[in-house]
Amino acid sequence: TEIRAEVDLLALAQRVAQRMRSLRQIHVIGGPGCVVLGDEELLDQALSHLLQNAIEASDPDAPISMEIANTALRGEIAVVDAGEG
Repeated sequence: TEIRAEVDLLALAQRVAQRMRSLRQIHVIGGPGCVVLGDEELLDQALSHLLQNAIEASDPDAPISMEIANTALRGEIAVVDAGEG
């Protein structure tokens, strides 16, 4: 069941990155105040999947960052890696 509530994207991204740091160093970039209405569990799964793809697609020494931005109407998440595609 989908549970919609306010989710702090920066805090969520930091938790997901911390959980995956055993696989790769992940830098989370963003400022506070990026709150969206959504299902935190589904957003967690989506971020985890995006980071896993970045880890698999890039060299082991290549940096990975997750950038969180707040626009006028929504939050934006960008996972940046040095892999192909």
